[in-house]
Amino acid sequence: MSNKKNNRVELLLPPLALFFGSSLGAIDTIGYKDLLTSNDTLVSGAGVFELGFFNDVASGIYYLGISFKADPSRRAVWVNRENPMIDSSCTLQIRYDGNLVLIDRRQTPMIVNSGMLTTNVNTTATLLDSRNFVLEQGGTIIWQSFDYPTDTYLPGMKVGWFGLHTDQSRIQVLVSWMSSQNPSRGSFTLAVDYDGSTKLGVWRQDIVRMDIGFWDRGSFRFIFANTSDRYKFSYVSNGNETYFTFNSEGTDASTWFVMASTGELEEHYMVDANGNISFSSVSHQLCGDSQGGNSGTCLTSIPSSCKEGNDFSQVNGTMPSSALVSTVLTGFGECEALCRGNCSCTAFMFRQDNQAVCRGTRTTH
Repeated sequence: MSNKKNNRVELLLPPLALFFGSSLGAIDTIGYKDLLTSNDTLVSGAGVFELGFFNDVASGIYYLGISFKADPSRRAVWVNRENPMIDSSCTLQIRYDGNLVLIDRRQTPMIVNSGMLTTNVNTTATLLDSRNFVLEQGGTIIWQSFDYPTDTYLPGMKVGWFGLHTDQSRIQVLVSWMSSQNPSRGSFTLAVDYDGSTKLGVWRQDIVRMDIGFWDRGSFRFIFANTSDRYKFSYVSNGNETYFTFNSEGTDASTWFVMASTGELEEHYMVDANGNISFSSVSHQLCGDSQGGNSGTCLTSIPSSCKEGNDFSQVNGTMPSSALVSTVLTGFGECEALCRGNCSCTAFMFRQDNQAVCRGTRTTH
């Protein structure tokens, strides 16, 4: 039950997605020929976190995920959502070539570390006390779950842009669950703005955007009211990368953030040793137009002023820099979609010089 006075609630809900089985003798690592089944889990060295398979009850789909071992709801803080499995026959193992693979009754291996493949069989996969799941060889990390976040922003995890000015640039974002029970990709994304890279914002699928916070003279400031002192943000920007990260401080309670399926960014923290978790919103919701105006609990998009039949015409020339408003890294077609989705946008341009940046003009009010 929510407390309207301080907007903080305690999670005492029944489990929606349950982990199964018991740990493999409380081990935290698997190697070549080791097999993790749906009846087994890995437990981090300090015994705080657990990796195993859980079931989305509504769809019957199984996922590999990480949770707090003491959390009664076993709500996953990381999910391998790209490789859902169809039944409880699922297994995790390190294959003959050293790569992490998932297999279910379809018998088609799904590579977990597909973004960073290896050909060295001498690899191990370990669940760390930081909640990071890493595949490494000879002490060198080949792949880690922290580079592939889902909806949860964990201490030490980075959100931002990497490999700038290279042909392998990538972005790390949080994407909400489809619902509180379904971990597949939802409607909301938490990301660092590319050109205005000192800002953190939330995008909805229809391109409505809301700023969450910004870097201001050595500290991160949330735009909406927030009084927590459980964490400290850091900001890194150089020629290769731009990102935000944070760490818990001042208390033994672990703190993390969740991009909720409702459009809110939530701050979560462990209440006690029994695994009880509390959370509060550090932002208002990005509400749909059907939910009415700005009620104080959500922000809506500006009412549409578009007229049917409006279209863009291609012209040669430049737009004054004072009129340009940068948006996300994208392609030409997406630039047009972004501008069409914002009826105050009157024109757009697409620049590509090692980086692809979408810019548009907008009217002022």
